[in-house]
Parts: sequence; C-alpha cells; structure tokens
Amino acid sequence: MTGSNVSDGSTPGSDGASVPAPMVLTLPDTPDSQVAAVTLQGQRDLSLRAHPPGTVLSAGPDGIDIVQGTSLRCVLPATGYLNATAVLLEFSFSQDAPSPHATILSLIDANGRNLSFRDMGTRWIVRAGAARMDFVSRLQNRQTVTFLMTADGHLITYHSDGMIEESRSHDPIDQLQIRQIQIGNKAPIRLHALRMHLFERGGYADLRTWMSSWWASAEKLVPGSPMLIHFNGQSLALGPDVPANDKLELADLGRPDVKMLSGLYTGSERRLVDLQGLQMRVGPVDVSEAVFARVSIAGPMPPALSMAQALSGLNSEYAGHCRYAPIAVSGSPVSGQTIAVLDQSDGLVRQNMDMIINGTHLAYLREGSAPETVVYFWIQGEADRQAAPGVYLNALQAHWNRIRARLDDLYPAARKMILLMQTAGSDQSHHGSDTNHAAADQLAFVAGRDDAVMVGPIYPSALSDRVHPDLHHSRIMGELAAWALRETMTGRGWTIPRPTARRQGDRITLSFALRPDEALAAHQASPYGGRGIDAFLGVEVTGGGMITALALDGHDLHLTIDGPVTGVRYAMQRQNMRVEGNAHPARRGLLRTTLSRPAVHLPGTMLHRWLPGFKIDV
Repeated sequence: MTGSNVSDGSTPGSDGASVPAPMVLTLPDTPDSQVAAVTLQGQRDLSLRAHPPGTVLSAGPDGIDIVQGTSLRCVLPATGYLNATAVLLEFSFSQDAPSPHATILSLIDANGRNLSFRDMGTRWIVRAGAARMDFVSRLQNRQTVTFLMTADGHLITYHSDGMIEESRSHDPIDQLQIRQIQIGNKAPIRLHALRMHLFERGGYADLRTWMSSWWASAEKLVPGSPMLIHFNGQSLALGPDVPANDKLELADLGRPDVKMLSGLYTGSERRLVDLQGLQMRVGPVDVSEAVFARVSIAGPMPPALSMAQALSGLNSEYAGHCRYAPIAVSGSPVSGQTIAVLDQSDGLVRQNMDMIINGTHLAYLREGSAPETVVYFWIQGEADRQAAPGVYLNALQAHWNRIRARLDDLYPAARKMILLMQTAGSDQSHHGSDTNHAAADQLAFVAGRDDAVMVGPIYPSALSDRVHPDLHHSRIMGELAAWALRETMTGRGWTIPRPTARRQGDRITLSFALRPDEALAAHQASPYGGRGIDAFLGVEVTGGGMITALALDGHDLHLTIDGPVTGVRYAMQRQNMRVEGNAHPARRGLLRTTLSRPAVHLPGTMLHRWLPGFKIDV
C-alpha cells in the first residue's frame, strides 16, 4: 500500500522539508506468540505496552490481537514528548464485528490537539478538534488509513483508494507535543501494521501536495476522460431520501472517480449548498470557493449520482474503451415546477440554475482542468401534464438550446448531450387535464438529434408515494443512464424512437428501429401484479375498436384489431390506479427488448431496455 511511498525519503515541497524515516511496528516472527509489549522502531524507539498492566496479547507476523477491554499504550514523560510540526500515522487493522462508541486509535497532545479514530457501529469516524471525517466500516477485511495532523491546524486523511480529505481542525500552534498513543480499548481489533512520522518542519500545503503524489506513484490506473454530469428538472431528478444508516456507504460508491460540486454557500448564514442545489433559496450566493469534493448525501440521492457511480471504473464489457474519471456531479433541480418556471428569464429558479452552472465552471478553473464530456441529465415533466400538444416540445427545445449554448461557451472542446428519462405521471392519469402528457413530446424531442438520448421510461418503477420512484428504482434510473451513455459513446446507439405503422385491413404492424443485436420481448414478471394492464402488454387502440391479438416478431409488433381504430398508443393509459398495494404509475407497459445486463451497484438487479411510451395514428 502506501508504506513504501511514506518511507522513500522524498521531499514534500520546495521548502526542503524532508520526510523522516518512519517508526515502524515490529511484530514477532512466530505465530501465536504471547507479548506484553511491542515496539515502534525508527526515528525514536517507542514501547507500546499491553494495558491493563499484566495483560499479554497474542501476536504473530500478521499482527497483534487486541481483545475487548485491552489496549496498547505508550505514555511519555514531559521530557520525552514527540515534538513535531506535523504527525503522520499510517494504520492497518481489521475488525470482525462493530463495537459502537469504542476507540480504535487515539493520539493525545499536551496542548489538547488530540486525534481519535472511533467505531460508531455503522461507520468509523476520525476527529481532531473541529474536524470530522467519516468512513464506511468494512468489517472482516484488512483496512489501511493514514492521518496527518499539523500544528498549523489541519487534519488530512488519505484513504486506501487514493482519496484525500482535509479539514480545519484547530487554531495554529507552534508545535504538536504528543504525550500518549493508544490502540484499542473497547473495540477488539487485529493491528497489522503501524507507521509513524514526525515532521520537524514543512508547511501544510507542501505536505498536502506530497500526499497527493502517493496515489499516482502507487497505482498505475488507466488514464481517465473527465466528465461532468449536471442534472436538472423536478423532484424526480432530486431523488428520494436515503436512510441515515445508508448515506455514507451509498455516497462512497464509485470512489475515487466520482466527486460532487461543493464550496458554494447561500444566505447570510453561509449555508453550504449540497447535491440538492439551490432550489428556491434566495441569495446571496457565494461561489468563489467552489471545488469538487468527496460525495456526501445530506438528503435525497439523485439518479445522476447513481449514474456517475455506475460509470466509474472499467466495466468488463467496455474494457477496450475510455475510462471516465474524474466524474463531477452538480445539479439544480426544483420540485414541482413547470419548465416555463424553470426557464423564466428573470426568475429566481433560472438565476439559481445559472449560478450552479457557473460555480461548476469555477471549480474546474480552480483545478486547472475541464471536462471532455458534459452530460445534462433531465428528469422533468410531471408539472407539465396539462400542456397542449407541442407546447412542452417547444419549451424543451428552447431550454436545451439555451443550456447548450452556455455549456459551449464554458467548455468549447467538450462533447455535450442531454439525456432524458420519459415521464410516466402519477398513479392517476384519468383526469380531464391530463389528456396530453409530456411523454409524447419528450420522445419527439430526441428524434433526429445527435445530442439527445432517451434513456427510457419511468413507468416500470415502483413508487414510494403517488409519483416518486422509490430509492431502488431511482438508482435503476441512474444505472440505465450510465448504460445508455456508454453505448452511445461507443457508437452503438441507444434511443428507441416512436415506431412506424402500416395497416392492412384488420392487421396493424408497428416497426421499431432497434439495434441488430436485440428484438422485441414481453417482460414476463409483471411489476404491476396484473393490475391496470391487460394481456396486450400496455398497447391500446383508439377510435372505438379493440385488439384481438398481439404478436412480437423481431423488430415488429403485429396487432389484430376489430372495429374502428384510428390510432395506437403504448403506456399511455388513462386510469385511476390509486389502490392499496399497487404503487406504480398509472401509465404501464411490459414491452422491452431482449438486451439486458446486470446493474453495476445493485446486486441481483437486471437492467432492461424498456420501450418508451408513444402515440401514433394509423
């Protein structure tokens, strides 16, 4: 891991602050040795003694077992404090079971500048003064974490995947004076390795830069193509809330490739803007400190984050193609608003939207980089169900043209595209005001455009309430978007457009422009429990007639009809499905293609290419 990098004697920065040789934990060569103390040898030799006095611990070449109620301690006299401008600790351990509120490791400073690494049951946390950083607790596996605490008041954490976090911990002092080191207490752990460095000089910035070089030298990754995913729309773009115990683990998926826009503040109290964007908040908004940071989930989890996480790394079937990294996520959706409100030229919503876009650009400028691909992930339309035919289409075209022009100004060399989820409405679609749904205009919008992709419809999703997909299905939307983008970027195409129709007597054939490697299929496991959908898979005819038979044939769908028929529609039902135990959109369908694949971060979940809803005259 990082041990070889830590001890290489390199110089972190221009001030000549050389890296001291580490103090390294020595372990017995013989398994199952019984020891009352172990030694840190190097720059100074320190004895870590088993506590309480008289305790012996089992140790061997792979580590030392610290059982519950015991610890390893080194308590130093005032004349022997570890004096340093910075202390770096590289700590390798494993833990079989959680021990809530137990201390795993602590450094105690004579000036009160203490560091503690604790088990909180569902996560590990490191604290130093005002600084706190959280880790997913990965039990039964060896973990290595590295902490750097500086006298000028910073805590820097280096994670095993190369991510570096930093935070202001306390007011500056001239020197740290470490008087006690303790490992274990109430938490039974196996200590595998420990390295400690004492820096006599060297500034925070130099040490931060030096730590950044570890990952590049330790791991030779496939070069990445930087990508920006900016999401917008309504509450479905915001995503559902995440249970408190799952927020950290879900936020960490896709590390270290995925980061989020941070460093934006709003209001006189300077409230930090998170993944929810600015919403309807009134300024002032400060974007001067905009940066890309480790992902954190404070409330909802946007499908765009799931998309970025599914894109991270190299999926096996795309191993010969580009790796996307780093992937930055930013967004500015607003719940419950029509596209007209979102685009009102003098409105607060548009002002905030533009502020997020500008802040994202500032974060790139601060890094000295730019994305090679910009994805605008659009999930909106429920508020526009009353729009007359074509009105939503014109509004969406104007919106994307404006956004696209701004992105062209900011990132002239990047490829830009808009990805859409096709809206499916709520669990009621029978109201008189709901006759012309935005879904048809969304499908018309992507037709013939090389910068627009229809990811798929929302109608297969289970709802957490009357309109919003639950967390699992919201994450599926993001996974589908990642799959759609990869296929698009590799030239295989994705959007399934509205079919063409031909009619001969009582037979109607709908032909779909599918890919050569797929065919039409009926989804066998109905998510609707057979309610709100009949044997014809969500296909209906208009004009007064009826369907008597349906057959799938490659890229064609054949209907046999009876009576007067003027049109065919799919997943466009008008019905009231607000019934107990059937939380799905009222617009329903069971048509997909034969192309499917496992989700990246949803074990046991298969992704499918569902047919978008459509209406067509015959």
